[in-house]
Amino acid sequence: MKRKKLLILLLSSCLTLTACGGGSANTGRGDNHIDASANENTENGDTDSDEKNEDGNQEQTSSSDAEASGGDFNAENAGTDFEVSVDFKDQSDEKMTDEGYSIFYSSYSLPVVTMNQYKDSEKKINAFFENEIQQFKENASELVKEAKSEYENLNDEERELFYGYSSHQYYEKSRMDEKVISFMGYSYLYLGGAHDSSLSSAYNFDTKTGEKLKLSDLFEDEQTAMNEIREYILSLCSNPYYSVRLFEDYEENIDDVLKDDNWFFDEDGLHFISNTYVLGPYAAGEFDFVIPYENLTQLKDAYAYNGSYLYPSLINESVNADLDGNGKKDTINLSIDRDILEKIYSGNWEDPVDPVLTVTINDKDYSDVMKESMNSLSYNFNQNYYIVDLDTSKPGMELMFIDIYDNDYCLTYFYEYKDEKLTFLGSVQDRLGYDSFHINGDGTVSARLPLNLLQTSSADVTYRLKDDQLVIENQDWYYVNDSMWNDEYKHHAILQEVTVYTEPDLSSQTKVLTPEDGKVSFPATDNEHWYMLKTENGETYYLYLEDFSTVPNNGNELYAPEIFENLFLAG
Repeated sequence: MKRKKLLILLLSSCLTLTACGGGSANTGRGDNHIDASANENTENGDTDSDEKNEDGNQEQTSSSDAEASGGDFNAENAGTDFEVSVDFKDQSDEKMTDEGYSIFYSSYSLPVVTMNQYKDSEKKINAFFENEIQQFKENASELVKEAKSEYENLNDEERELFYGYSSHQYYEKSRMDEKVISFMGYSYLYLGGAHDSSLSSAYNFDTKTGEKLKLSDLFEDEQTAMNEIREYILSLCSNPYYSVRLFEDYEENIDDVLKDDNWFFDEDGLHFISNTYVLGPYAAGEFDFVIPYENLTQLKDAYAYNGSYLYPSLINESVNADLDGNGKKDTINLSIDRDILEKIYSGNWEDPVDPVLTVTINDKDYSDVMKESMNSLSYNFNQNYYIVDLDTSKPGMELMFIDIYDNDYCLTYFYEYKDEKLTFLGSVQDRLGYDSFHINGDGTVSARLPLNLLQTSSADVTYRLKDDQLVIENQDWYYVNDSMWNDEYKHHAILQEVTVYTEPDLSSQTKVLTPEDGKVSFPATDNEHWYMLKTENGETYYLYLEDFSTVPNNGNELYAPEIFENLFLAG
């Protein structure tokens, strides 16, 4: 999921959220262009460090630097020196009654854009969001008054059932390059009742001018473009992923979606967001319609996307693409029985059913290849599959499919089609929609690898195509990416004596650390038995673990969370 929506779930349990998405795509591939008819998409990650703002409220700063791993612009791919980064300044506030009841909780995230060029644009964009947040604060002040008034008018019994109001405003970065700066914004409001109200909005800026873009700015022929977009979205709506959740008269309201503030650019194309109640009921959530760049025939060069290649299609929709690089289009279809799809997407199945994925290329069945590589398919599989180009220096492209399991655990599978054979290239424990995941186009994939020791953590790694297999480039040390953690999870008090080593070797000298040694941090691991440990005074030692959480200590076996406070352990 995207970071901000996860954060809101943690902040306010009364809010019901619906995720929407991000990916990667490109238009400049000549004969490799794809003919197809479908799409929708999924979720980013930042860095948190706590500080207090001038009002004394909790403030966190989240940072996402320009790099090759996801949402931010990759200067190497673009062949320019342009760089952009986004910091998110998070703040929350809670108003309590004298009796200790929470009557109002609010939070927001202010994006701060930094560019090495176009400084005037940078100022304009940042001023825009500062104004947005100022308006949010003013509205929150009024809501506090309303919440106090309602609370004061309740009797004692009613007050015990009063959940309090809440208001949240968050943003997520989307496409960021020398042409376009795009964000999605999420507003959530709870004023009592069965559920919250939510609204998604989009913000797109011309990178060079800093001006907020309108639909009319994007196309050579706006009327032709909007007609094509309307027809494409209508074609998407016939897919079970959408059709089971739409109002019967949804077609009458399509034009309400095709408006400014409802669209944004991402790496896979032009997105249009339909908020709840526009095309479907509250339970259906918002809809995210993606028009691939290749289908935007009228898009001006000034806003064309030139990043790594990715083309999406919905399950049960065909794609025509030159997979094997022989100059001829291949017809690809990943499908699941429509009745089963409708049950899964609507959540109305009575008995458990196994979604069986059928894969055909040029009408030849390759389902056994995917079944063998996946073992089984979860109910939470990604509704899209993708055509990607892992290595632009070689002919042909690859097939990519994403499955998502419990606790957002996921696997992204890659397949190569050559000489009428479908070959499984390997899987990555990361996925499109996270900043950590990026197809680089040079035979490598940047991704985040879950680590095996001490706590729930991950490290940024590179997968490389080698001998028809996508394998991790080995590292002596995997450095923990703790960008999603609050500061309390980055530094750990020692709860009892523990023996550590001066080198990652059981025959090296040892030292006993005690609570008096202060807090320690764990920057890196060999992902087998050793964790690098740093003390407050800068000394480096190494902790040995038998398995995920077992620490041998003077003939005893200790449980790591009983030695170190605030290890990050996901539920």
